[in-house]
Amino acid sequence: QGSGLLCSCGWEGPCSDFRTSAPMASDEVDLEDDDVEVDIEGENPESPDYAGEDDEVCAEGELGDTERPEVEGDDPDRPASARVKHTLSLNSYDATPDVFFSGGGIVSALSQGPFLHLLSGVRANTGARGGRYLFEVEVLEKVPIAQHDLRIGFSTGGSSLFIGDSSDSVGFGKDGTYFVAEPGQLTDLQRSGACEPLLETPSVIGVLLNLDQESKAANTISVFLDGFRAGPPQPVPSHLRGKALYPTINFRGLTLAVNFGHGGKQLRTLPFKCQTFAQMAEAHHEIARHDAVRDGMAKLEVVVSIGIPEAGIADFTRCFKEQHTDFAEISDRSFAEWCQKSGKPKLATQDKAAQKSLVTLAVAGHRNCLIAGVGQTLQRSEREQLLNQFPSTYRKVALVAVGEPSQSHKQWVRKTLEAEYEAKKDIFQRRQLLSDASGVELDDADNVPPDCPKFDDTVWALPHDNASAPDVSPDVLSSIFSRFALPTDAEGFDDIRYEWSPRSDAQDKLRRWIVIQKSAFLVEGLEPGEWFRSKLAAWKEERKLLREGHLAFNNKKGKGPSIEADADISGDLAGVGNIHDFDGRGTPLYANFRYEDWVLLSWRYELHLLVHGFATDAADDDIPGIHMDHVMHYFKTYFGVAFFSKKKKKKKKK
Repeated sequence: QGSGLLCSCGWEGPCSDFRTSAPMASDEVDLEDDDVEVDIEGENPESPDYAGEDDEVCAEGELGDTERPEVEGDDPDRPASARVKHTLSLNSYDATPDVFFSGGGIVSALSQGPFLHLLSGVRANTGARGGRYLFEVEVLEKVPIAQHDLRIGFSTGGSSLFIGDSSDSVGFGKDGTYFVAEPGQLTDLQRSGACEPLLETPSVIGVLLNLDQESKAANTISVFLDGFRAGPPQPVPSHLRGKALYPTINFRGLTLAVNFGHGGKQLRTLPFKCQTFAQMAEAHHEIARHDAVRDGMAKLEVVVSIGIPEAGIADFTRCFKEQHTDFAEISDRSFAEWCQKSGKPKLATQDKAAQKSLVTLAVAGHRNCLIAGVGQTLQRSEREQLLNQFPSTYRKVALVAVGEPSQSHKQWVRKTLEAEYEAKKDIFQRRQLLSDASGVELDDADNVPPDCPKFDDTVWALPHDNASAPDVSPDVLSSIFSRFALPTDAEGFDDIRYEWSPRSDAQDKLRRWIVIQKSAFLVEGLEPGEWFRSKLAAWKEERKLLREGHLAFNNKKGKGPSIEADADISGDLAGVGNIHDFDGRGTPLYANFRYEDWVLLSWRYELHLLVHGFATDAADDDIPGIHMDHVMHYFKTYFGVAFFSKKKKKKKKK
């Protein structure tokens, strides 16, 4: 499982039987079975992953042209009474928002606008913990201008819908790549050429999950094209064994027919007799939580999550999603994540048309919805537009998470922090053990154990690194924050619940936050008003008179502007009535001004005009003045020139 650790079949993968590339002395490494699930004592002919002379469970090398002996045997008949009682199907509650379904197991996705480039995903409503079961997929149509993609495999319930996105899934890609990962792996475990390409020729693709521990090929996944084996069985990673694995499909630019084998129907016959997923034994199945929740719901809901940016609203939304897995999130953040997982991060700019399409699909699919875009949900006009897109059959609920978080939320944060820390610690220990066993040196960062976070009552928010996207981008926030307001009954909500602080405290919290933002952000669309323009024109005339008076005084003395002798300007200046003749003998108060004095005078008076003109034009009692970071911006806005418009020229050295 990493450089230097090889499966007995010869490839670096998550098989349970490992051997080292070189003999190891018994005292070199001492590994306990509880610490890491690898066996380095040698090849075990009893292991399902063992590849002997007559066994092709994990064949060495690339696929050849010679026919391989089939390693799978026939399944015994299972009485109908022992099978699952519910209908096994794709789960509309466990799919990307663009997926829609037709009768007979037909599944497709939107192919207009940004959706043409996104990877769609859907998971079945039932997973298997044991046994051996088959499902089939056939490509019915290809969108002509799309970049076609297909991944078929299995994932755990509640994990990412995208195969290869995490270690919670395994499966095959369109080019035959086997997507597999182990927590703490040292090298990429994906295997190219694990099976024949899936899309080169029109075929019925059969995917076989073998978790039957009595089978020679136990804990493997196989692919069949039109009933013929497309490659050797590939091992299920040890950390996924014992967990329920749900059939999962990712596709782009395709319309698919998915067959789970109701009534024992198979589109193509395999070389052996096999049960389908629809014939799964009751003892082997796990039903998705989404279906369990849906069965008990009386009415669909649209929930609007409302909170102050960067004040815990993202954590609140995540907590809600974990506790209400049947809700489809519609937000800028979830759309950006979808684009990233589809390999199209530049599509992350969501427009109104895309969001409206997602809402329409959610309503048509009878899905509960969570609206979580902070920029929208804090504006009344945006909330009203969103609610109008949902029919009266939906119950409309506003959840306001502003102020001091509730005790239940703090407990969730602490449990989440603890779980994430334990996961990081487990991966760290795995990597250390694998490094010791394989001889692969870890980077310095990998040798540093994770820091243990605080779990006390003072912790109420999850940490977010600097690379995380903000709840609202600063550019957008600066133009909309002044319109933020908490919801009212008049907007059409059936229920408004304040999850953290009560309404009055939440209102006060939002009010104080807006005041702070008004000082921190630029005032959009601000232009110099009449008061400023008149005062600036008067100042220009006054400055002209001052310069003329200064020049006239120096010329009267018979000396130019470079006069060296200074006039005697002393005494109490507070009582000066005429600055052009402060001593009664024609001496101006500015007689001795140099260049820098005129610059300082201009700056001081212009800043005076700027401060008072800004206060007059902004006309907002919540903005006491200009933030020091914005002085240069407003100076140019009001005076049309940069604050430091002149620079000293450097003298050239001879």
